Amino acid sequence: MKTLVLIFSLISVFAAILNIKKLSICFIVWTFANLGQIFVILFYRATDFYGQLPLWIVFSALNIYGYLEWRNMSLPVRLCKFGKHSWITVIIKDSDRKKITKTCRYCPKEK
Repeated sequence: MKTLVLIFSLISVFAAILNIKKLSICFIVWTFANLGQIFVILFYRATDFYGQLPLWIVFSALNIYGYLEWRNMSLPVRLCKFGKHSWITVIIKDSDRKKITKTCRYCPKEK
């Protein structure tokens, strides 16, 4: 049992590294590790760890949600001093006209 817990913990660390690299597959790997932890607790009847079951279940649900969110996310392409530009649309209304620009959230650059 301890070996399986160690293996699933190492898989979770690997998933964290994938997350740092901004790869959405990290959520699938984390879900696998969480389901493994659930399996170990239930299969080996590790009563000391029954309190962690809700935690692993919630983590698995959050991983699925995170994967669905990241799958549809588009990353900005240009770089600014803080990393990648994150463009937002700014509408400035004067008395009789409107000016629309795109500004980076992190630096003063405009498009």
